[in-house]
Amino acid sequence: MTVHSETKSPHGKEPDLFGRMRNLLTPRLQRLLQVPDSHVHSTLESKIIHDAIWGTNEFYPWEVALLDTPLMQRLRYIKQTGLAYFVYPSANHTRFDHTLGVLSAASTVFMRLYLGGRLHHLSSATSLFEAGNPIWHSYFAVRLAALLHDCGHSLLSHTGEKLYSKIHPFPELTTQLNNYFVVDSGAGEIMSYFIASSPELYKFVSQLQFSLPRSLPEGINGKIIADLLNQAAHFIIGYPSSSDTAFCADIINGPYDADKLDYIRRDGHFAGINISYDLDRLLSQLNIEKVWSDKRDESLWKLTVPAKGVNALEQIVISKFMLYSYLYYHPKVRAAELEMLALLRDVIKQSHIDDATQFLELDDSVLREYANSFPRVKQVLNRQLLFKAAELNIRELKEQIERQVKGKGLALDFLNRLINGEFLGQSDALHELVDVIKRTCKARKKRIPKDYELIVDMPGRIKKDQFNRIVIDDPGAKPQPLSEVFPIEAWEESYFQNRWRGYVFAPREYVRIVLVAYRKWLEGYGIKIDDKPELGIPQSKRIGPARKLFTD
Repeated sequence: MTVHSETKSPHGKEPDLFGRMRNLLTPRLQRLLQVPDSHVHSTLESKIIHDAIWGTNEFYPWEVALLDTPLMQRLRYIKQTGLAYFVYPSANHTRFDHTLGVLSAASTVFMRLYLGGRLHHLSSATSLFEAGNPIWHSYFAVRLAALLHDCGHSLLSHTGEKLYSKIHPFPELTTQLNNYFVVDSGAGEIMSYFIASSPELYKFVSQLQFSLPRSLPEGINGKIIADLLNQAAHFIIGYPSSSDTAFCADIINGPYDADKLDYIRRDGHFAGINISYDLDRLLSQLNIEKVWSDKRDESLWKLTVPAKGVNALEQIVISKFMLYSYLYYHPKVRAAELEMLALLRDVIKQSHIDDATQFLELDDSVLREYANSFPRVKQVLNRQLLFKAAELNIRELKEQIERQVKGKGLALDFLNRLINGEFLGQSDALHELVDVIKRTCKARKKRIPKDYELIVDMPGRIKKDQFNRIVIDDPGAKPQPLSEVFPIEAWEESYFQNRWRGYVFAPREYVRIVLVAYRKWLEGYGIKIDDKPELGIPQSKRIGPARKLFTD
């Protein structure tokens, strides 16, 4: 079986938009890559940093210099999981913490591959300390990519990414870059790619003066490290610079990359959610094999796992599903982040921010500044959130339809369309729901206050195609995708139908109106809700249980 992999190297001239993006970045990076005073007249040395997840690790002098720039220090003030601390108070870890963890994880994976004798295709040298050994160059490039992989983030992590992904030069830049490299990168990865490959960063690193730790071979200088930045930038977007280093791109941007290895552990740990995976088992099973790629029309040296190592991958998959269910898709987290996203769109519009690179100078601290001018922003930051007016639960919806006598065919069609993803995201059906709610409000002479947002939240499904990029390789058998030996599609389907929830969030005084409109919307698709509030209970007390139409 042919395993599809990354595309062949792009040919032809870069799109003009790439150059315009670099021009936009130049003045930002000139400010964000200022050398700290402590580095101007000193020789940089390595530093030991202790991390709650990965323990004690060494960071090389050029990595310390990069970490000390405003570009990287701003990550200390961007929470890794956005507003999730509203629900999990200890989830206050930052993108800076995560960056240190990803570098440690990537380094661990690479060195285990080397110590396990997996890198002979890169070099036949018997000593790692031989001059010019390419293993060192790949190692340093992987570490640089890990260090810089999140440098393009802005306030509230992925919420900020959603904001600037709609501002010039995005989204056209996203389309052009993904087509040019034939990858599937988001705005944050693309921003980090352009920073890592920028002339400003190259100049900064090439001019560094540092002393080498004893663990490194002689002759390494700033120019040698700077020459690796372009390769590191490619790894960030999951593009292999050469067939020999395709496995490095897998370490940074793959189905079980260093990013996932860190955030699964870190987010679970700081949220207090007891999840984990057997890292030692996974690392002991990792291999590098030649895998044919139709798109590149050549074989690539890719990370592979034997069938007997699938149980370690299974733990990663389960952990990711749990994080989505308990943390990322928690209703209060969704209510807070989606309303803040809507509010920030208005803030950005009034602040005349029309260049996506401006977000590189923003972090979570600006939210308090916005709160002084926008009262609803302040209320959200003080956890005065919208209420869950209605909840859609696929499993309970199935049972509801089964109890019906009339209109079952239409209702089952609605259910199938929901499961197939037609009602997720920004579908016409969801716009129709918003219209029904607005008409109901108008009929009752009610109007949602201007400072508030009505949030209809139908999250997308977890991408399962990323797991099919995992290559299973056993002696005597052709490499094959994970789905051939592991029921990943069935797992994702089970998660979606049993754990997925859709919501409508509204101000407390509008919960009942939204509930009535929600029922009307469902009735239009042949679904008649048969639950009735208990008689004799005051209406104000009935709002809570009545609004949970389809819930456990």
